[in-house]
Amino acid sequence: MKLIVLLLVIVGAIPQVANATTVSTLISRFRSDIGESDSLRSRFTNAQVRDLLTRGTQTVCAITGELEADTSFLLVANQAEYKLPTTFQGISSVKIKKGINYVNLEQVDDTQFGVDVDGNLETSTYPKKFMVFNDSLRIAPAMTAVKSVDKLYINYFSRVGTLDSNTQNTQLPQWSDQIVVAWAVYFANERNYTPDQREAARQGLTAWCDDVAGRFIKPQLQPQVQPKVTP
Repeated sequence: MKLIVLLLVIVGAIPQVANATTVSTLISRFRSDIGESDSLRSRFTNAQVRDLLTRGTQTVCAITGELEADTSFLLVANQAEYKLPTTFQGISSVKIKKGINYVNLEQVDDTQFGVDVDGNLETSTYPKKFMVFNDSLRIAPAMTAVKSVDKLYINYFSRVGTLDSNTQNTQLPQWSDQIVVAWAVYFANERNYTPDQREAARQGLTAWCDDVAGRFIKPQLQPQVQPKVTP
């Protein structure tokens, strides 16, 4: 049964520590694990395998919070909204430097943000709270006077791009390669599973992913991805 093959992939996996590898390497591993090493006779073209690997990468990122990135904004007087990078997927943290220390801003929802803006928070010298509105960051309060060193420091989760070439590098470190391939194998065979088999496989893959990620990612680098707010 193909589900058993998938679970053998999970049990036999050995995590690796290194930089990302190439997509062609993952395609070869996928074909080996799925038992269709002859690409000409396979159910899947290379393009279809890349799509499955992209889904696998996205899933691993959603579970582990990998693909973090950093950026910073110079604060502008009386400006409360700042455009986030095009690769933005979710916020990890927002900080401002006060003297020699970095202070975290508190994330609040849109309702609380409105209350804070209208309340006493406006008298604060520095922004204290923030919210994400679509692909923009809003702070409260906006500073009425800024110095050249006043910045917001943003740590965020980056959006996963499409794997569209066999020669490009994958987007995650090598410890995740086998997990990404296992998820791709799962997605390839998903329609053949019963609902119970699908649930069991997803739970097994998720638990394995969490276990391996816990050995390679510092706990403080695994906050929950915050959902975007829609108007």
